[in-house]
Amino acid sequence: KSLQESVGITFVYVTHDQEEALTMSDRIAVMAAGKVEQLGSPTEVYENPGTAYVADFLGSANVVNVEVTGPGSSGRTAFRLGSVTLEAAGPSMVPGPGTLVVRPERIYLDPTADDAIAISATVERTVYLGAMSDVVVRLESGQELVVRRPSELSGNHHRGEKVMVHLRPDAMRLVPAGALTTIPAAD
Repeated sequence: KSLQESVGITFVYVTHDQEEALTMSDRIAVMAAGKVEQLGSPTEVYENPGTAYVADFLGSANVVNVEVTGPGSSGRTAFRLGSVTLEAAGPSMVPGPGTLVVRPERIYLDPTADDAIAISATVERTVYLGAMSDVVVRLESGQELVVRRPSELSGNHHRGEKVMVHLRPDAMRLVPAGALTTIPAAD
């Protein structure tokens, strides 16, 4: 990146290495079936994926089917995850099927800000990744979520343990339901 900046010319860099794309780029184009799926800054594309495909392609993402119920408060969109009604930041969506996208590192097992909603869950397993661990939890509605946390905090969670999953509206994105991508598959 420093070489790019010191030379002062435009670079087009093609890579399948998502981490490299996030660190080296001013703008990222995520492609699917030979077409641009989403174009934006690394932060925009990672934090605000336009489709489940983009979310899943750039890092880990929980992708869960939900029912969009309509407008929420403060410009948010309300949706149902099992029997719980939540709100997600981002563009509004019409009522009907939708897909929730939330990054594992944006879900908490400890209380967070006042606007976080707590949902009961059961620990299924913990996967050690070195400095971080993934705690896989099952919500009462049956959906699984992956929660990424520092390993020193994750060793305390055991299969069958009841926990509270904390979700913040600004960490959740709703994208259209259906296929992972908005681009039709090539014939």
